Formats: sequence, structure tokens, C-alpha cells
Amino acid sequence: MIPLNLTRHLLKVQHIYVLLATMLIGTSCTSTRMNKELLVHNTQMQQLAIKKMDPIEKLDILAAYTVEALENSLEYNKTKDVIKFIKLYSRQNKQPVERIYKEISHWYLNLNDAEKLLYGARLATKPYVRQLYTVIPKVEKKINKKLDKILFIGKFMKLAGLGLS
Repeated sequence: MIPLNLTRHLLKVQHIYVLLATMLIGTSCTSTRMNKELLVHNTQMQQLAIKKMDPIEKLDILAAYTVEALENSLEYNKTKDVIKFIKLYSRQNKQPVERIYKEISHWYLNLNDAEKLLYGARLATKPYVRQLYTVIPKVEKKINKKLDKILFIGKFMKLAGLGLS
């Protein structure tokens, strides 16, 4: 017969092991999910960067991918996971975004003043502008930081002719 004190102790130890195992599985699931999402985003960005297409269309797609990534980041419960996702997303996609940025900037600099005004007017009607103005404050509130500090979003917003709050 096992003494009552020893039984209680063993139950506490068993409870701790179950709790630790649950935490490890939860962390592993989050990491696996995050890695899968980041791989999809990176593949999309790499393909977009090398694709020959109209610069406005490329900017539209870049914006859609950015909105999607920011919305994905909000699905994580823990602030540290949101920040980790955004930092990894930014780091992994830095080269394709730089390439896209250069291409669109070059195109924009070759526009005359009237074309730049038309571009700005068309840009204001894009659905992603509203989506960005909606999702950015949500993410910033969740992580308690400005996104332009940890994401290439500042460069993107400059490219799109928008300002961050």
C-alpha cells in the first residue's frame, strides 16, 4: 500500500507532466502552423517579384499579400507569436519586396505629373487601402508597437502613397 502523502505527490508530479506536455504540443502546433503560413507567403512573394507584369497590378498583389499576412498574424493568441510571425514574414520577404519596390519606384519616377495624379486617385479607390487602414491599427494594438518598426510595411505604405498613423 502506497502512503497517502506519496500518492498526492505522485498525482501532482503527473499533473505537472501533463501540463508541460500540453504546452509543448500547443507550442509545436503554433510553430508548425506559423512555418506553413510563412512558407506560403514567401513562395507567393518570390513568384511575384520575378513575374513580368504591370507595376500597378504588382502593387495590388503585394498589398493583397500584405493584408493577408497581417490578418494571419491576428489569428495568433499570444502577442509574442504575433510579433514573431510579423518579424519572420518581414525578414523572409525582404528581398522580394525590395525588388518589387525598386521596380515600382522606377516605373513611378517615369510618370509625368498628370499620370502621378491619376495613379494617386486610382490608388485611393483600391479595396486594400481600406483593409490596410483597418488591419494595421488592430495589429498595432495587439502587439503594442508601431508596425513600421518591425515590418517593411513602412516602405510599402510609402510606395503606395499612404501614411501610417
